Amino acid sequence: MKPIWNPDRSELIEFQGVRHAPENEMGVVLLFAKLHRALGFPVVDVIQPQFPDCWAVQTRGKKTRRVWIEFEYASHSFRSHLRQLRGLRPKRGVVICWRHDWPDCQWYADVIELRRHVGAGCRVWLQSTRPEYQELMDGAPFRQKNRMEWSVPLQARPGDLVLMWRAGTPTMARKYGVDATRLQCIANIYEVTSLPKPRRRFGAGASVRQLVLLKNPLRWGAIKSDPVLRSAPWVLAQMQGRPEVTAYWWRIYELILQLNPKIERDRRIRRFRPESM
Repeated sequence: MKPIWNPDRSELIEFQGVRHAPENEMGVVLLFAKLHRALGFPVVDVIQPQFPDCWAVQTRGKKTRRVWIEFEYASHSFRSHLRQLRGLRPKRGVVICWRHDWPDCQWYADVIELRRHVGAGCRVWLQSTRPEYQELMDGAPFRQKNRMEWSVPLQARPGDLVLMWRAGTPTMARKYGVDATRLQCIANIYEVTSLPKPRRRFGAGASVRQLVLLKNPLRWGAIKSDPVLRSAPWVLAQMQGRPEVTAYWWRIYELILQLNPKIERDRRIRRFRPESM
């Protein structure tokens, strides 16, 4: 049967007979049932309706232990169970989720993000933004920056990164009252937090939240002179459109880190390190 993507459902993954990505906790349980041995859980002991959802045997090298598992669609949902950790032994267990969106979850449990195990890991997109819209990015209150509607590629999914390319000229910057020194660079990095929906004017839009505003942006001169990036199709196309740049993220991240070494300590951006994706 030819795979057909249903636009009313989540992304197409076609993994061992499962057509679409999980949309809820039940989908996470289904994928775990197919992956439990590959994830290091050779024996599933108990599945139950109360917390924790599961008890299983976990192997790490030559070590074996019995652990509790809690299934969540997104790791931030585990916050509702923090009080229930009291008296639980072992105190530290495993959270298995489709999307890991709460870095602090790792203080309480090991986190396994299933999307990285079915070939649906984080993707990185470049979004060209003109000065009239840069004003909205810069002028938004902090709370709004954590939940903004923005133009993104229709193929983007929650958990993806969007690198905002600040296009335009100094004349346009003056016209719209934006910082001309931040033109022709990547300064704002956002995370997609909802599925995109078609929009008549901008193609597709989704909720995004700003992860970081770079103190030292990655500028056009550094990009076009870099031996790795200068031949990239999106660089040759003068940063136009909404191209996927996932294959080049490792180098983009290196350049950003050279300019902004302190962001390595930022938990919001740390989980997007190339080696973690």
